[in-house]
Amino acid sequence: MKIATVIQTIQDKYMANISVTKAYWARRKAREEIHGRAILQYGKLRDYCAEIMRTNLSKAFWWQARWAGGLKYEVFHKNWMIVETFVVDLLAGTCSCRFWGLCEMPCLYACCAIFEKEDNPKDYCSNFYSPAAYVATYGNLVSPINGENMWPKVECDTIIPPIFRVKPERPRMMRIREPDENRSQTKLRRMGSSVTCSNCGQYGHNRRHCPNPIVSGGRIRGRAASSQPLPTTPASSQQLPATPVVAASTQPPLILATSASQAPTTATSQQALPLEEPAS
Repeated sequence: MKIATVIQTIQDKYMANISVTKAYWARRKAREEIHGRAILQYGKLRDYCAEIMRTNLSKAFWWQARWAGGLKYEVFHKNWMIVETFVVDLLAGTCSCRFWGLCEMPCLYACCAIFEKEDNPKDYCSNFYSPAAYVATYGNLVSPINGENMWPKVECDTIIPPIFRVKPERPRMMRIREPDENRSQTKLRRMGSSVTCSNCGQYGHNRRHCPNPIVSGGRIRGRAASSQPLPTTPASSQQLPATPVVAASTQPPLILATSASQAPTTATSQQALPLEEPAS
């Protein structure tokens, strides 16, 4: 699993953002929990070989071998409903299932042929599974070395990095992401959600791309609103709004004088007030 896939899975499942370093160590920890460490697996190599031989010996009794000449055998199942057939060559140490050639260990079909020859299947195993080969692997001495500060100085040309050349196009600011990876690190994609139109209430488009006529006023939301027909009114029945009629007032309008020279025209009994003389 790629690191980008781990980050995207955490975002979709737990709605949390993690760094690349945390995703790397989480993936490494998960691999150790599932497959185990490589150093510990080397110690279980002989146990793995013994378990395979035990299961192959028990399953070999369901198959039957027929001698074909030399050290070649044809192995078929005792149940005639199963039509699988394999060819085993004991001299070359091969089987048509290719397990013997990959693991250097007789498969269950080879064990069936070995039983037909009345031999021991352990004699056909590779020498790499023997205790002597395991001891010889770690029998050599690994000589210790001094630290880097005590290494001898070598007179040679200094290794310099290659010349950095600026590309003519605009530099890339973000790395190339996977097709199923989120394009933004701060915003999550709305996966599994659909857009609802606020005009007709249907799914799959919005108000701007709605094929139905735009309804002015309140918005219609929900699927039930889309099933209701829109109210239509014929053009002939539309009437203009009535003009409000203002009742005539029986009292004359009151007009106030703004200056001494302007006298009211409606009130004859009122006189203009004299202007005050400025103080000398």
